[in-house]
Order: sequence, then structure tokens, then C-alpha cells
Amino acid sequence: MTLPRAWIVDLETTPWYHCISSCVRQEMLLNRNGFDRKAFIEERLEFLSRVFAISIGSHAIMENHIHLVLYIDKETAVAWDEEEVVRRWFILHPIKNKKQEVVEPDEKMIKKLAADSEFVEKQRKKLMDLGHFHKCLKEPLSRAINSADGTRGTIFAERFKSKGILDLPALLQVLAYVDLNPVAAGIVQLPEESLYTSFRLRVKTLLIQMKLGDLEKAMTTLLIDPQLTAGVETEGWLMPIEDRRLYKDFQGGMIEGFTLGHYLMLVDMLGRRKRSGKASIPNNAKSIFERLKLSIDSWITQQEKLGTRRPYGHYYSTDSCHLSDVAKLKGRKHLVNAGGSLSA
Repeated sequence: MTLPRAWIVDLETTPWYHCISSCVRQEMLLNRNGFDRKAFIEERLEFLSRVFAISIGSHAIMENHIHLVLYIDKETAVAWDEEEVVRRWFILHPIKNKKQEVVEPDEKMIKKLAADSEFVEKQRKKLMDLGHFHKCLKEPLSRAINSADGTRGTIFAERFKSKGILDLPALLQVLAYVDLNPVAAGIVQLPEESLYTSFRLRVKTLLIQMKLGDLEKAMTTLLIDPQLTAGVETEGWLMPIEDRRLYKDFQGGMIEGFTLGHYLMLVDMLGRRKRSGKASIPNNAKSIFERLKLSIDSWITQQEKLGTRRPYGHYYSTDSCHLSDVAKLKGRKHLVNAGGSLSA
């Protein structure tokens, strides 16, 4: 059953959403000549992540569709003062003169609009809205593609699909599923070889920051000493895997106590299916699967479900009780789990 987006995107339920945008008629419009369309999208995502109160957990830009895992940061948006909202709005929608040249707004204009509470709150809401985020991503891309191809019309088939992510194990499943899309499609054999994915960016940042040329060595080092990940993801625009807000001067991330090294190993393991991983967690530490009360087999099974199930459902969850609680909150008898049964 199709549900209104406003019903699914509910910050009281979850701030995390898996969004998918597909090209019209499934045509390979993101992989044609003229200009690097995937690079255009990735650069635009970086720009939008710095303006919106929406963080990007993972992305995979394929030939005919885009996967995004997005976090709506309401707390940050609410904390912006009026002038900050206006300045961000002008960055997103710059003023142009008659020659279509961007003109910087003067302080008088900013203060005037900042005093208009109705305008400020309207734009604040848009700056944490998934629909407006996708509009600001797709419209410049569509114009560029139509210009390069000498065509007119719609590039994307329909509005993006969105599914809420209800818990941390489900979040890890979806992050890995998105990062492994090029591997599953047979485009590359190894996830770090896949261009225009968050996994590729994280690995690139890791190797530069730690000055390590070998991914296996980097993974092993990080798993032995997780403290080494402290500064690795502070410079990039993706939301860090590890949430280190308890430590001074570190930005918020996704999961406390789950390092970038753990995530790299998880993706590597899931991408191999039945093959053993190259790196391992130290013997004196419990595995991430034990900490999340999931077995390795259940993770592999779930990844297969995510890749083969039809895109039905409203939320991803690893806990049927959690899904039932949300259904009760919404006044429904039950909700469809987009990933099938995610329970261990």
C-alpha cells in the first residue's frame, strides 16, 4: 500500500531515511558522454550537505539510479539563529541580476528578512526537508543533462522513494547495502574500486589521513587500536561512522563505539558472502555481531533479501516489536518491513 511521504517521514519516529531516485524508463542517463554526470552529482551532494540540516550517511550513484541514506538533523536546524537561516537560504538560492550573475545579498537585506519570522521558519523547514533536498539535487542535474544531450523533459521517472530506518542494526544493513550496490551489479569486484560511492570516499580519506597505501593493513591497524580513527573522518563531508561526541572537539557520527574500521570489515565481509574476511577484530573484543545480538549468517541472509525483494514496505527494522510500536503510534494494525524479517 502506497503511503503519503509526510506520513513516512516523521522525525518523531526516525531521523534516518533510505532514498532512491530512478531515471525515466530506467535509461542509463547518468553514464553517458558529454560530462561526468556522476561527479556532478557527488559534488552537488557535498554542497547540499554543507547547507542543509541533512547529513549524508552513504550514497551510491549508479548508471540509472541514485541511492542515498540521509539523516535529518532537526536539532541543528532549530539551533540556527534567524540570520543563519537567511544566509543559508541565499547560498542555496542566490540572488541574480539581469545578466544572471550571482549578487551577494547585503547586510541590510539579510537583517530585514531575518526579522520576518514567517519567512525564516518557512525556509528553516525547507532546509531540513527531504523533498527540497532532492529538488535542489535534481533540478541542476536535469538542466545539465538536457543541455549536454540537446533534449528537453524529465530525467527522473518519479519522485524519490523513501523508507524510514528504525534502529542501528537496520541502519548498518542499509549503509552496507548501498555501498555494495556496484559490487552486486557486477560493475566492480571490490567495493573500494567503485567510483562515486561513500565507501570509496571513506577509504580514500582513510588512506590519505593515515598515510597507508594498503587497505588490509589500514583495516587491521584500526581494529587493533580504534583510537586511531579519532581524526580520520573529521575532514570529509560524509557523516562519520563513529559517533564521538562524548570526546571533546569531535563531531557527531552515526554509532557510538562502532569505528570506521569495524564498518570497513563489515562491508568487506558482506561483500564476500561465504569467503572469509582479510581482517579480524582482536581476540579480546566481542564481535560487532555479538554486540548487536545478530549472527553473521543473519547479516548475509538479510543482505540477500535487500538485494532481491521488491521495493515494498514502509520502514527498515531488525526488531518486529519496534515496528509494532511505530504502527501503534501511527494508529495502524501493522506496517510492512521493507527488508523482510530482519530479526536475528
